Formats: sequence, structure tokens, C-alpha cells
Amino acid sequence: MIHRLTSNWNVFRFVRLAFGIMLIFQAVEVRNLWLIIPGIIFIGIALFNAGCERNNCALPNNKR
Repeated sequence: MIHRLTSNWNVFRFVRLAFGIMLIFQAVEVRNLWLIIPGIIFIGIALFNAGCERNNCALPNNKR
């Protein structure tokens, strides 16, 4: 798990991490605690490198 957290950092992972942190700070600042949930989700996606990148989750195009 440590290897997954520390490897393959690219620009988009940093963007997701920054966006999640920004959402949490905004939620605390405006006292809208519902924004914490997407902030935690974005931070989790960035830390564990989850999600569909480079069309890895796309269905194959099998035309016969």
C-alpha cells in the first residue's frame, strides 16, 4: 500500500489532491459541511490513484 501511495505521481493526481484540500478548506470556511464529503473523495482518489485514467475503464469497441 505504501508503494501505491508514493509512486506514479503525475499532474492530474496533484490536481485532484489540491482540489480535495481546497474543497475541505472551503467547507470549513463557509460552514457548509456537505462539501467535506467530495473533498475526502477527491483526496482518496488522488492518494490511492483510483479512477479511470487514459480510458482504462472504457468498454472495448468490438464491432463485427
